[in-house]
Amino acid sequence: DPKDQVMLLTGRRGNGQSSFVRDTCGVNGIYLNVAHMLEAGGSFDDRIFVKQFSKAFAYWPTQGMDRQMNALLDLILPGSSKLSRENEALVMVQRVLSTVTAALGAWHHRRLGCHDWESLPSSGVPLIVIDGFTSENKGRRGAFFESLVTWAAYVSEEHLARVLFIADSSFAEPAILSALGNRPERLEVRELHDAKPGA
Repeated sequence: DPKDQVMLLTGRRGNGQSSFVRDTCGVNGIYLNVAHMLEAGGSFDDRIFVKQFSKAFAYWPTQGMDRQMNALLDLILPGSSKLSRENEALVMVQRVLSTVTAALGAWHHRRLGCHDWESLPSSGVPLIVIDGFTSENKGRRGAFFESLVTWAAYVSEEHLARVLFIADSSFAEPAILSALGNRPERLEVRELHDAKPGA
């Protein structure tokens, strides 16, 4: 239960990590299943991708003004739009994460009041579970994975939330360490192994 590190639960693909976490934590967490966003329609449709991402954090209304403003700017001054399609979606993701961070900060401030953080159990902060990244889908949205890891490190270090990534061992630890600037002290890794027969 690290207080200021990003957590990673890893293991062989199909080993039941997601079920284990859901059975253990129940409804006491915010679950972000990125597989639904990066596969099916979200892999090529920005609107579906951003809508699903926003819904996971109960962020409403879904943002769409950037695309409309860019289209208007391009109509008036062709070529003046600054955001590419990928950057536009990433900007929307960053806005949602900024809003979530502000909400976590406000909640943290109200909850603690004048109490010292170290005197309170770390279970007093929300648990955010990010599941569904695979070696195949991680790169479908440029910088999305890296943005989530960087954000997770920030909210963990600031004691605003505990963030747990669930991913298979084929790529997870090196990819997260790379996004963290190769600083292993910012990552706590646990591996879920197959149970032995008769255990």
